[in-house]
Amino acid sequence: MITTDEILSTLPTLPGEDILKIGLMVESLKATLKIVNTEDDDWLLPCIVEEIKSRGLSYTIPDYFKIKRAGDHGGYARKSEMIRKTLSDALGFGKKVELYAFGCICAKALADLLDPIYTLSLDIMLRHVDELPQALEASYPGYLNSGLLYLLLKLRNEWRD
Repeated sequence: MITTDEILSTLPTLPGEDILKIGLMVESLKATLKIVNTEDDDWLLPCIVEEIKSRGLSYTIPDYFKIKRAGDHGGYARKSEMIRKTLSDALGFGKKVELYAFGCICAKALADLLDPIYTLSLDIMLRHVDELPQALEASYPGYLNSGLLYLLLKLRNEWRD
């Protein structure tokens, strides 16, 4: 077996493209092993959990549920981060309460999209979070492409009154 010291001692002798490959592999491994703190910045995850509960599917949520690693649930953390950034950029604002309200709209749209195809569960929703743009388009045709997502929050507030 090769030791870490042996690997490190050979690095300076490798050509640039090999160093680049090693760097990419290290970054990929770091992302896979990274502990993910979803509680602070993931405005979508609590909404997905609440949507599952509202549909009477609480039994699909493991006790003491938490996303621990970036690769958990089909890479939810990585996929969700990209989706949340895209959607928050499209919304044009980023107040936590507004993002949470929008996350609830997104979670419902995603559940509506997946429910006819899969046996809905928390794991299914997390694994398919990257289908959120299609879910929004199916539930609210044209809003995403026209830049009118912010209107969904106004409509949501009117529905609640």
